[in-house]
Amino acid sequence: ERLDLKRTPANNELKATAEEQDQLCGTLIDGDFLVRRLFAQGSESRVYLARQKSVGDRDVVVKVIDPVVWRLLKQPGKAPENPYLREARLTAILTHSSLAQIFRTGELDDGRPYLAMEYVKGLTIGAFVRKHGNLDIPQAASLVHQLTDALDCLHKNDVLFRDLKPEHVLLEPWTLAPFRVRLLDLGHAQVTYQSDSPTRHGHAEPLGTPGYMSPEAAEGRAHDERSDVFSLAALVYEALAGQPALNIPNRHPEALIEYVLSDGPLPTTPLSELRPQLPSQLDSVLARAMERNPRKRPDTALDFCNEFLAALDLGAPRVRPRRGLLARIRNRLARRKTKSARRPLAE
Repeated sequence: ERLDLKRTPANNELKATAEEQDQLCGTLIDGDFLVRRLFAQGSESRVYLARQKSVGDRDVVVKVIDPVVWRLLKQPGKAPENPYLREARLTAILTHSSLAQIFRTGELDDGRPYLAMEYVKGLTIGAFVRKHGNLDIPQAASLVHQLTDALDCLHKNDVLFRDLKPEHVLLEPWTLAPFRVRLLDLGHAQVTYQSDSPTRHGHAEPLGTPGYMSPEAAEGRAHDERSDVFSLAALVYEALAGQPALNIPNRHPEALIEYVLSDGPLPTTPLSELRPQLPSQLDSVLARAMERNPRKRPDTALDFCNEFLAALDLGAPRVRPRRGLLARIRNRLARRKTKSARRPLAE
């Protein structure tokens, strides 16, 4: 269950101290994971960089429930559930190169759950764009191809990601493409074939990140793979445009949800107005994937990939990534330049 600390009356009394924030640094978890330093901090978890002693001191990431959240979860007479178990179980049944591996989940001495997982040396999409600029055509094609392939793996196993956003996608240096796409954090993923699945029957609590979540997810209505397609299109737009697909003055979550449920344009600004050098057909591809009515969107992530690559004039993708993807993109671009060079000059 996601906790809204802002709505918790005792929030001011439950602030974590500096000692609580750094108490794990230098300790050994389960006799195997030597915690080196605090790596990142979210609203619910703290992420540490550690070394796994039993596997040649390899670098790993250890996620631990925030002390404040843990105190809120602990109720008299009721043992709190390990929120990392779902992510660990899903990763165990899903096999894909873009999914970060999970090595172990367990409990600290104070009872707080932890999750040890693969350390991915890469940049989030936002950090990549800030460092290298907006994605070009080969980079965009590689991102969409790899990301839709990972989502296709989830969807074929009846799993919805449900919180796809730039912070959950890392771009890792790779020799076979502009980068290797890694998909992180299955903590909010949902198995859709379960009879009690809220995504199947509706009446689910809104789950996701405003600005990326689909209208049906924002309203707690039943949703399927096409909800992930909506989030995917919003993410891809941002990587190409350098600004959010819902680029409105008020970035408050409630304002973003109100806008996505209104009849305002999605995306708010056509990509062609910000990147006129890109094919104008991308406007219709992204707008279709972000239709408020899920029946008007592409049925699957791979369908979106087909439409996206067709708009780039790069042809249809294969079901799984191949070594020749980058070469195929480069060849298409080279042929396009050759055709332009052969055109006679105007007198």
